[in-house]
Amino acid sequence: MIVFTVREGAYEEYGYRKKMLDLEVQGTWELVSFYDTPYQIEEGNTCKMCTYRVC
Repeated sequence: MIVFTVREGAYEEYGYRKKMLDLEVQGTWELVSFYDTPYQIEEGNTCKMCTYRVC
């Protein structure tokens, strides 16, 4: 299992979603859960909470 967060701005700006989808399509990992959650609350940021199972 791999669990990580990606800050909302970085997720969009640096192409994380494309790379994550590429790894799914290649069969490298499979998505277990993916959701938005508060992050750096005092600054009003959110992040993506990602859990994958390595194949």
